[in-house]
Amino acid sequence: MYAKHGLIDYCISFINYTKEEDFIGFDWWVNPREPIPNWTDCDPRPIKLIKIHGSLNWKFCKCCSETLLTPWNSHMNLETGELTRFDPRWFDEGENMTLCPRDGYPLSTMIVPPSYSKSLRHPVIQNLMYEAQKEIRVAKKVAFVGYSFPDADIHIKAIFNKNLRDDSRLYVVNPSLNKISKEAYRGLSKNITFIEKDFLSAIEDGLIEELIA
Repeated sequence: MYAKHGLIDYCISFINYTKEEDFIGFDWWVNPREPIPNWTDCDPRPIKLIKIHGSLNWKFCKCCSETLLTPWNSHMNLETGELTRFDPRWFDEGENMTLCPRDGYPLSTMIVPPSYSKSLRHPVIQNLMYEAQKEIRVAKKVAFVGYSFPDADIHIKAIFNKNLRDDSRLYVVNPSLNKISKEAYRGLSKNITFIEKDFLSAIEDGLIEELIA
């Protein structure tokens, strides 16, 4: 979608990458983990976006264990999971997309709710957690932007405690930090810098330069 800037790598496989001739509207998607086309005046790089809590526009089929990326939906019924107003090249205007285009099995929204009771056993979520852990293990700098570190995300704290390097530098960009949230971050590392501004103000004030250097 953004070939001049980069290819978004969600670190999972999508039905959208298929080369099957019957899947009109899907086969043009480029898999950033495979050799990419030779575009004129473009030299894109894959950019990882690891959404370890899933996404509202990811639909999972329990029959074929495939995930469908739905980037064009403009309306979603959160109770039924139905999506409407897709690109007309896929379906008729206004038609709901609730069935897997491969086997006709009902699709389910793949997302982990922000609650204390959550399941992380979904195979796709587990793969994303493994991918996140690999990135944390090699990261020299880690930035938390606008994240309050809620108690419900104890699994996030666990993967950082297990994988964060001793020499990694942490940055927390958040204008609404309190004593409790600061202590939660200090539990991860002593090498930490708090930037108590919103992200745009932090950029304008030059406080992000050290982070990206």
